Amino acid sequence: SAACENNNVEEGEACDDGDGNALGSDELTLGNPNNTGADNAGVGTVAWSNPAGVAGTDDQYATVVPNGGTSHYLLITDFHTLDIPADAIIVGIKPLIQRKSATDTITDVAVRLIKGGAVVGDSEPSETPWSSTEETLYYGGATDMWGTTWTRAEVLATDFGVAIAVTNAET
Repeated sequence: SAACENNNVEEGEACDDGDGNALGSDELTLGNPNNTGADNAGVGTVAWSNPAGVAGTDDQYATVVPNGGTSHYLLITDFHTLDIPADAIIVGIKPLIQRKSATDTITDVAVRLIKGGAVVGDSEPSETPWSSTEETLYYGGATDMWGTTWTRAEVLATDFGVAIAVTNAET
């Protein structure tokens, strides 16, 4: 398509050239003012506080203190402002996650995508501990489908998103 040929792809999606070759990608940035956050007990035992803190970049954060346990999923959804061309073929999703820890002992347990409101596909946790200074980190990749298939409609749905669960060694 012309949109793919011009790399006119936004927010974490990649077009392909019809032969499966990625033509362009950008990042799906969490912290978008339209994002919705929720705690989900699908994993772990420790609930997230202020899950709505995922919206925007106003120094409000969703927080959790695992104390040696594993957090619930923090569900981050509602990327309805993504600009994906109507004829785009999804060949990869690459979320950019802004994160920060009070200590350097927090690590990912699971980072998965949300399709149709359900946590699906492969987990793509980072092995890098969370820093005590704010950082942004890419997950997935321009050709990473997270172990499932994706359509433009699924990615544009308000119930598409990212699920994150963390742990730490401190008690």
